Amino acid sequence: MLNFGLNVLLVLLFSVHVFFAFKGFRDSKVQLMHLLRQGVVDNVFRQSKKTLYLLLIPAVLITSIATWSFYNVLTYCGASAFILYITLGAFALYSMTVLAAFLFCKVIQLAAYKAGL
Repeated sequence: MLNFGLNVLLVLLFSVHVFFAFKGFRDSKVQLMHLLRQGVVDNVFRQSKKTLYLLLIPAVLITSIATWSFYNVLTYCGASAFILYITLGAFALYSMTVLAAFLFCKVIQLAAYKAGL
């Protein structure tokens, strides 16, 4: 029962983290559009590509751990195989997409800030 509680807590905390990443992504939309209009995103991305890839490795790892915990929660609740895999796939894809977009935006903004843009 304690393991189930920890899994539920991990999934809830990860979901809150994804929510705040999505909110941060939406809040920085104006700054990103300004950078896109300047046409400097390609140059900035080339400079910060390694940083983005290094940040994506822990994001994928954390998403995998949260997805595994979500799998344990769903199997404990008795979800059937088809619904289980659809729900897990949607959870993992949405979470990873939001986290990757958030990291991309923050790395681009940081590199643009360092370049003085």
